[in-house]
Amino acid sequence: MIFKNSLINFRNRYPRTFRKISFDALKISNFTFYFFFLPVKLIVLVFLNFKLAKSSKIKKVIIRNDKIGDCILTLPFIYGYENGKQNFYFSLILDKLIDELDIKCNWKSSIHIDKKSDLIIANLSTTKILNFKELLIRSKSSIIFTQLGINPLSKRGYPLIFSPNYLKNKSQTFFIKNCFKLLQIDSDPIKGLKILNNHIKNIKKLKKENLIIIVVGFGLDNARKLTNKYIKEIVNFSKNKSLKPILLEEPGFNEKTIKLAKKIGIKSKSCNNFSELFILFKNSKYVIGYDCGPMHIASLVTNSITLFSHTPSMHWGVHYWHKFVYKKKFKNEKNEIQTIRQYNKGSNKNNWIICLDNKGCPLHKNICTNNNCSKYNQSLFKKSLKSILDEFI
Repeated sequence: MIFKNSLINFRNRYPRTFRKISFDALKISNFTFYFFFLPVKLIVLVFLNFKLAKSSKIKKVIIRNDKIGDCILTLPFIYGYENGKQNFYFSLILDKLIDELDIKCNWKSSIHIDKKSDLIIANLSTTKILNFKELLIRSKSSIIFTQLGINPLSKRGYPLIFSPNYLKNKSQTFFIKNCFKLLQIDSDPIKGLKILNNHIKNIKKLKKENLIIIVVGFGLDNARKLTNKYIKEIVNFSKNKSLKPILLEEPGFNEKTIKLAKKIGIKSKSCNNFSELFILFKNSKYVIGYDCGPMHIASLVTNSITLFSHTPSMHWGVHYWHKFVYKKKFKNEKNEIQTIRQYNKGSNKNNWIICLDNKGCPLHKNICTNNNCSKYNQSLFKKSLKSILDEFI
């Protein structure tokens, strides 16, 4: 109790320092666990390679039963695989995404697996094995491997790889790429992105408009919601650049979005399914908002400006298909903000990141009672946004 109270007092007094120390401490602990379990990893890898070499009948399964953002970032790998051999996925969201986008795909839902098959499963989410094993209960699950989390003994599978969810030193998409490699699934996500973009472009011929879609984030935690002040700043900049700002209506918050749009003096737009959302973003000049599922969609098909607060940009904003272009820093006496420009090699668009640093506050949801550890300085945010829009409009 004394330790916890001391921690809370330190967080309240030095929120930015707490952010940095907590990130680095958990990163170091993950490295420690990784090397501690390295012998186990090597044994499992030998066994895994033996099983794959021994039988061509083994079914490979990707478990991505997590949130929408994680599933969206898996899509380029799904579409980037064109080998004739059948692979399988398990995810309610991926099921819906693949069905609504209707792109030719060599992957099938796990419901099509022969119940007596040998399986090698990559659990790419934070899902416990019991949450999905019941659906594969009659299968002979040879091996399930997963990410290395804070609790390496949790029942999620063999902890073979660092997880971006728990402060891996590479991005989420590098984690996916490594897992595919372990399963000997050769996928080119850049090619997958090109397939995705060409398909969306041809679904519906739309007149390209100078739209900037604003993702408010009503359903997210407070640290990832655009405040009214920020929205007004974005709207003012947009109108000065002859862009048409539109608020994206979010499921469950449609009335709230419409009301806010009327108050600000702009329009809102709803999408009935994932396909409509992809088309809207593809037809827009920019999409801006905090790190979330819709922003991951935007980053695959158009110019995106993703803001990061307590979630680390190095994990969720820097991806396998990105080419780093530049980093700019904006400072005043006490504050700093970074703008990172990345070129998306699959969509030929720019994906910008605005963040305090490339880290985050990993204990934010459990410890922080406000957003002081991650809050932007408003004048620096304006400079950062202006530098992006000035350069490309």
